[in-house]
Amino acid sequence: AKTRMAGLRLDLKDEALATRKNGAAIVPGKPEASLLYQRIVESRPALRMPPASSHKTITPQQIALLKQWIAEGAPWQEHWAF
Repeated sequence: AKTRMAGLRLDLKDEALATRKNGAAIVPGKPEASLLYQRIVESRPALRMPPASSHKTITPQQIALLKQWIAEGAPWQEHWAF
């Protein structure tokens, strides 16, 4: 929780799909309307996810996979351990 930016939880479906101040993180069927997708393809480094300070990267293949998943309706399954 201490490292979570903007209180966003992508591991909980209701929170990932909830409408927030600027829109929803994930809008099933609409990658371009999804804040998650917008932030991973953001051209300005200061706004791009993951942030540079995390020292993590996301590959073009991973971006394409996320876009496809959202475009296909963002089907969700609870993790087997939960």
